Amino acid sequence: MNPNIITTIAGGLGLLIALWTILSHFDKRNQDRFDGLEKRLEQQITATKEVLRAEMKEMRAEIRLEIREAADRRLMGK
Repeated sequence: MNPNIITTIAGGLGLLIALWTILSHFDKRNQDRFDGLEKRLEQQITATKEVLRAEMKEMRAEIRLEIREAADRRLMGK
């Protein structure tokens, strides 16, 4: 076999392996980036849920107080 053909084939295979390695590295970096974004989004959702729960609890307490005050006014008015 001609040495030029062997060199060309080896160079082509080397280029293919280098491209494969580069592309898999970029895929890994993108996956890591996506995982980080997903984790941060889950943390923000959890924090938002906690804030909403606290606000709902406070609103329920205020509504109960208003109901009690209205009932007291109604009883006093009779």
